Amino acid sequence: MTSGRVTRFRSMNWPIRTALFCLLGISQCTSGGVSRVQPEEMAPPYSPPALAPVEPSEHEVQRRQCEATLRETLAMPAVPGAPDYAKRRLEILTRAKAEPAVLTHTPQLSEADPKDLVVTGYRQLLEQTEYPWDALENMLPTFKKKPQIGRQVLLRDGYLYADDPELAYALVGLVSAEHLFGHDRIWIRRGENLYHAKRKKGRYYFTDGPSEGELARLLLFDQIGHGATPADTILRDFRALKYRLHFTQAEVRHVAETRIVANLRYGSMWVPSVLTSNGAHLALQCEIVAEHLVDQLENEKREAERRQNVVQVLRHSMQLQIEDQLPFDEPRREFGFQLDGKLRRNWLYAYLNDRRSYAFNGDRYFVFNSKGQPLIPQVCVDFLTDTLERASGTWWKPKSEGRARIVGKLDYEPMNLLERAKLRRVPGFLLHARSHPEQFEVLDVPEKERVPLGERKRYIDYLLTHRDDFQGGDILMIRGPVPWDPIELHYHSFFVYETDPLSGIPLAVVGNAGRPSVRYWEVEARRTPQRAIWHRVRPKTEWLESIVVPLESSTNFPPPISPRGNAG
Repeated sequence: MTSGRVTRFRSMNWPIRTALFCLLGISQCTSGGVSRVQPEEMAPPYSPPALAPVEPSEHEVQRRQCEATLRETLAMPAVPGAPDYAKRRLEILTRAKAEPAVLTHTPQLSEADPKDLVVTGYRQLLEQTEYPWDALENMLPTFKKKPQIGRQVLLRDGYLYADDPELAYALVGLVSAEHLFGHDRIWIRRGENLYHAKRKKGRYYFTDGPSEGELARLLLFDQIGHGATPADTILRDFRALKYRLHFTQAEVRHVAETRIVANLRYGSMWVPSVLTSNGAHLALQCEIVAEHLVDQLENEKREAERRQNVVQVLRHSMQLQIEDQLPFDEPRREFGFQLDGKLRRNWLYAYLNDRRSYAFNGDRYFVFNSKGQPLIPQVCVDFLTDTLERASGTWWKPKSEGRARIVGKLDYEPMNLLERAKLRRVPGFLLHARSHPEQFEVLDVPEKERVPLGERKRYIDYLLTHRDDFQGGDILMIRGPVPWDPIELHYHSFFVYETDPLSGIPLAVVGNAGRPSVRYWEVEARRTPQRAIWHRVRPKTEWLESIVVPLESSTNFPPPISPRGNAG
């Protein structure tokens, strides 16, 4: 419209303008004029249909309950623990054989009579000396005659305890039960297990447990007594729990009297967990894991259990060799020449020809031990191959069953003489492992990472940094100068026998360096301090499953740290 038309339109009266709007369809109209839409006539705003409330899954309910239990446990009063031991825990455990437990309290010496100058003097000497081994060794004759003095000087609340690594090493290396007791019968609580011992000809021998009939050797943190057994213990046995749950590490967050909060590691997964404690015995109460990770966690547990099952068969084979006390293959007299490895062939000839003994360089050696088991000589690599063969069912018959070799699923003897001879040396076994990647996984330690065993702190730090490289059943090959030959580098080899349930590092190794034995790192460090780990060989789980003969008993029990016949 022009401006003139707009002016005329606006000058129209209201009824005329309304009628015009209706004719043009600009508004809704009725006979009465404009109709305004009332609120009640408008369409209601859109709203989605009401959904039924979603019920959480059973797993989600359990997860929430476990979170509540975890918070409740964290609110419980914490036990004081053993701070001095905790600060030096790995240094102590790599030097002295012990059940690697968590301690809820620091055990205390009993109150001594100030007039008892012998007890107070011995206590002060052990506390102040830089040479606990020498000091303790001089005290032992007194303790042998008067074990009540030994108890007062050495036992803390009944425990063989020390938070000084040197004293811990001396206690385990020197002290026997007869230095502490003169009773006919005693008991020894080790972790969650209780054993008994009987005195015979001045020494104590186990009457039950895995070392029944053996001399009762003491370990650090053993609780020892006679008569009634105390109801409680300061130990929480994480090693036994590890074999039931199959975790590789435990990060302890909070310890109360009856519950523990810990993160447990399964493969690459860390799982917040609540544990219950009945004395030293621990059990899983619940664990917190997202529902979408449940299958992954179960798979990690299954793989760990598979590995544990086959390694336990290897350990059983190792324990049999320890019990048989197979001799190291080194003649008593060598006349200036290194003759390691020469006795085994002579033993085999005597064994197959019904002889009771054989001679070498004027010395005579027995074919069987006092129990009629074959006394086959071993170099350190023989212990490796014999362990694998014996776990597969291959071994020599005892005296009572005639003389023959039982062949199981693995037998290295059919190799030609040259190859078999090479296999008895570390480089030869290493080459064999590299040539069979379907059986072994080989890890070579870079030169810059080779830390001598004698550099204790650096070595522990190395193990911590590379803890994922070592696990039970692995073969370690160490090399370096030795005291009897500082010029040439010498090899030695052994299996990883046990790892720490908290840190995951190897604690105990097993091999033949004189007689088969389970040893802690300190023994190897003192024997050859300049050697370092050069190679790690891991028998693969799938291959081990194809050759080993499964154990008839459960594998969910930790192996004895000091098995029958152990001399280490």
